[in-house]
Amino acid sequence: NILKFALLNINIVLSFVGVALFGFSFYLWFANWGKLETGFFVGSGVIIMLFGIAIILISCLGCQGMDNQTGKYGWVTGRKILTTYQLLLIGGLVGELLILQISLQYVHQFQNVIIQLNQNIDAPYVEIESTIQSKFNPFFYGASSGCKASLYAWFWSWVNTNCPTDISQSNCQGCYPYSVTTCLANQEACDANINEACPYKICRKGILSYCILRIKPFTYGMLSLACLQILMIILNSMLICHHPRDTMQQILIKSGVEPPKRNGVGGDTAAYSTVSPEYEFDAL
Repeated sequence: NILKFALLNINIVLSFVGVALFGFSFYLWFANWGKLETGFFVGSGVIIMLFGIAIILISCLGCQGMDNQTGKYGWVTGRKILTTYQLLLIGGLVGELLILQISLQYVHQFQNVIIQLNQNIDAPYVEIESTIQSKFNPFFYGASSGCKASLYAWFWSWVNTNCPTDISQSNCQGCYPYSVTTCLANQEACDANINEACPYKICRKGILSYCILRIKPFTYGMLSLACLQILMIILNSMLICHHPRDTMQQILIKSGVEPPKRNGVGGDTAAYSTVSPEYEFDAL
């Protein structure tokens, strides 16, 4: 009962995590900065939503297994459910550890790049930076040549906070083709492979610092979730291996000392209810 109580409460916590992930997916879909790359954020939201639903369903499966843990007969017994639950927990743990390893690797790489930039060393791009740059630069050019407040206000607020003033809104946003700006970022020069004129190159330190600030809490969350699942795997293993002792009546019936008793015939209902129908049939 102690094992069931502990595992039940952990399953409740895990189900809340699933609900939180499900809600976060909607945030990815409807947040303004999702327009930076619609396909990426929509796809990420779908993956996170499915992951959240999977966590909720796995938690329900664990509760069902605990409720039927003492059942020994039939096609779907408690131990079969708990074993399936265990395999899903192990699979989820492997996936979480993989995501954690990738996230920590990115944080380490970004920190090394920032250290080199602080020493005025032109650090080479890490693998994921090419993807970030390919999304950031076109959106910056679109924000520089338009004045749609509802679309770009959040973006300029972010740029003004995290990037050098050379590419701030006051220096770079031109609402009309004839607008004159003093922006250090230049699309034609950037397209000609002059990195110093690319918005991402100019704001590289601020972007990577922002990514670290967001990825680090994510890694803490993934690590906490992995530790929680390790604890669940241990408790669930103990529950699978637990075999409740037979009652005295079951022992006497199995040994043949006492015949099985039907309801209302030779015994009370409570005594008969401790014996499974399958076993009673075999004994008869």
